[in-house]
Amino acid sequence: MSLRLRLLNAYMRSFVKPRLARASSAEALRRGLRRGSGLLPAPPNAAEFDTAHLTFPNRAQLRLRWCRFVDGADQPPSPVKQAVLYLHGGAYIAGSPETHQSVIWPLARAARAPIAALDYRLAPENPFPAAFDDTIAAFDALAAQLGPDSRIALAGDSAGGGLALAAAAVLCARGSGPKPVAVTVFSPFVDLALKGRSLTRNARREAMLPPNRFADAITAYLAGADPRDPRASPLYASWRSPPPTLIQASHIEALRDDAIRIADTLRRAGGDVRLEMWRRTPHAWQFFAPWVAESAEAVASAGRFLAGRLAADPASQAA
Repeated sequence: MSLRLRLLNAYMRSFVKPRLARASSAEALRRGLRRGSGLLPAPPNAAEFDTAHLTFPNRAQLRLRWCRFVDGADQPPSPVKQAVLYLHGGAYIAGSPETHQSVIWPLARAARAPIAALDYRLAPENPFPAAFDDTIAAFDALAAQLGPDSRIALAGDSAGGGLALAAAAVLCARGSGPKPVAVTVFSPFVDLALKGRSLTRNARREAMLPPNRFADAITAYLAGADPRDPRASPLYASWRSPPPTLIQASHIEALRDDAIRIADTLRRAGGDVRLEMWRRTPHAWQFFAPWVAESAEAVASAGRFLAGRLAADPASQAA
């Protein structure tokens, strides 16, 4: 374990976890996440974000923020046919593409593909299934924009990882329409019924999340909906032909069992699943890729996985 990872874990346990445990409102969580993300440096060679707005009938406007790394200033932009739709974490009540740019930037470089980060609607102002509906709408709009021969992957962290998997389950089960070619998720939150034993077994070892606050976040998000609804908890989805999936999680985090159980579920459905379990890393440690070696290594692995799937020949994927 690197020195920086030791320091990160110590900081999380001493400052972040207690603050999350004391947070009194969604706005307090949002302020804390914005403040913390602002301390992380932008990596070298990071392109500026471009903003695109998607408008739908009878729906509020959705915002996508694009990030693409460039290898040289003189390179002309090429037509985009491969992209990653990224869904940020934050317990469905906090976060934005901006707060998660420290993982989006290095993932775009490692995947050698542009990333479109979705600014989906947050609870409690917009409870379930608003975030899920926004994700499906954004995926379809992105596929229509990129064209019929485009290849789009889904990615996300924590709640965003659960959202990516929930969307993948629905997109792959429908009879027609575009489907994701791959999914990559970091510490995914896939069971809002809170049945994972690691929620209690790892409550003390977990460096970042206070498990006693999970129920509060779920109440704000679901607003009375069934926590086993597969649009909220993809662990309970009826999976059909799941896409190749990479899952990264930590042995010591509270959501460890969510990662293990969704990997088993996807394998039983015939999916090609790679589960990478890391030791001594905090929840969603990929967030710290510009600063911590273990975070950068995890993002590099995820990027290689995405690059291979985005570049794969569609005919070979169907075989």
